[in-house]
Amino acid sequence: MEYQYRHGNKAALPTTIHYTSVIDLLAKTASSSSAAARTAEQILRSMLDLYDKGERHLAPDTIVFSATIDAYAKSGRHDASERSLAILDLMEDYQIFSDIITYNTLLNTLAKSSNFQYLSISKDILNYIEESPDLRADAFTYNSIIKGCSPKEAESLIQHWEMEYKSGRTDERPDSYTYCSLIKSWTWSNTLGYVDKCLDILHWMEDNHVIGMNRIVYNEVMKACSRSSRDDAGDLAGGVFNQLIARYKRTRDQQFRPDKYTYMNLITAHTRSCASHEAAIKAEYDVLFDMMDSNIIPDNKLCNAVISGWARSGSDDAILHAEEVCNRMDALGIGPDGVCFNSLINVYVKSNHPEKSVRSLQVLERMEKRRVAPTSLTHTLLFEACQDDDEFLMNVFESCIENGLLDEKLQDSFMDYGPACIKERLGGSMPYTHGQRMQIEDPVG
Repeated sequence: MEYQYRHGNKAALPTTIHYTSVIDLLAKTASSSSAAARTAEQILRSMLDLYDKGERHLAPDTIVFSATIDAYAKSGRHDASERSLAILDLMEDYQIFSDIITYNTLLNTLAKSSNFQYLSISKDILNYIEESPDLRADAFTYNSIIKGCSPKEAESLIQHWEMEYKSGRTDERPDSYTYCSLIKSWTWSNTLGYVDKCLDILHWMEDNHVIGMNRIVYNEVMKACSRSSRDDAGDLAGGVFNQLIARYKRTRDQQFRPDKYTYMNLITAHTRSCASHEAAIKAEYDVLFDMMDSNIIPDNKLCNAVISGWARSGSDDAILHAEEVCNRMDALGIGPDGVCFNSLINVYVKSNHPEKSVRSLQVLERMEKRRVAPTSLTHTLLFEACQDDDEFLMNVFESCIENGLLDEKLQDSFMDYGPACIKERLGGSMPYTHGQRMQIEDPVG
C-alpha cells in the first residue's frame, strides 16, 4: 500500500491505523523471528518519513510507538533495550505523550537485559512516573523492574511499593507474581541460605493471604530446593508439596492442583539429595507413581530420572522397580525412548542379577522391535553387562557392526576383553562383516 502511495496511487491511502496494525502483528511474531522487531521499527520510521514530507494524515500517536517498543520487548534481541530507548527519544522528538502502557512496555524490555546499566535506567523511569501528575504506576510497572533486580534490591523495591500503596499513590499492591519474581531472584543468586529465604517467603505469603496465590509459587519454591545441594532438599520439597496438596484439598481450587512441573521439581529435589541412597530413590519412585495415578502424564525425561536413580541405588529391588516404571510408561502410551532404555540396561549392569547378560540383550531386542535406535552408549553398557560371557559378548559385537556403532572406544574394549574370534576380525585376519546373532531366550526359571 505504501509503495503504491509513494508512486502516485493516491487511492492507496495508508493511515496511522494501518501502520499500527502491521507493527502490532510483527510484535506478536517477534518472539519467533529476530528480524520482526527491526522491521517494525523500519515501518514506523517510514511512516514518520511520510509525515515529515507533509502527509499530515499520518500523524503518529502513542499506540504506534508503544507497539514498536513491544516488538522489541518480545524479540529477545541483544539490542532490544537500546532500540527501545531510542524509540522513546523519538516519541519526545515528535512531542508524543508516553502513557503508563508505553513505560511499562519499555520497563519490560529493560528487565530482560543483563546489562546493569538498564536497571539503573529503569529506576530512574520509575521515579519519573511516581513524580509525574499525569502517570500512575501499577503492578506491571513495579513487577517489570523487580524481575531484573538482585534479591536485596527486589526486597527493597517491594517495601517501597507497599508504602506507595498505603499512601494511596498506587492502586495495586505486591501480588503473587511479585513474590514469585523474588523467589526466582533468590534461587538464581545461589546465595548461602537462599532455600530458607524462599521457604520464609512462601510462609509469609500464606500467612498474609497474598493476592493471586497459585501452584506456581509452590513450584518455584520446590525448584529452589531442587537446585540446592542440601542433604534434606528432597524432604524440604516434599514439605512444600504437602502444603500445596493441603491447600488444594481445602479449597478445591484448580489453581492449587499439582501439575507436571510440581512433580518434576519434587523428583529432581530427591535426585539431588542423597542421590545414591535407596530411600531417596524410593521417594522419587513413589512421587512418579503418585503423579501417574493423578492422571498427570510424565515425559520420558522425568521417567528416566527415576530409572537411572534405581541404577545408582544399589537396591536388590532396583530391577523390579525400574521395569515397573517402563511398564507403566507403556500403559500410559508414553513409550520409553533410547535414553530410558539405556538407563534400564544400566540398572542390569549395576545389579547382581545372575542373568543380567541375557536380560540386557533382551532390552536391546525390545528397542529394536520398537524401532528405537541404539547408540554407542547402549553398546558400551551391553559390553559391560556381557563382559564375562563370550557368547553374549559376540552378540553385542554383531549389533555394533549392524548398527555402524563400532567406535574406537568399543574396538579397544573388544580387543582387550573380547573372545579370540572378535580379536581376529578386528585384527584383519577374518572378514570384517557381521554374522548372525543368536536368538536370546528367557533363561529357565
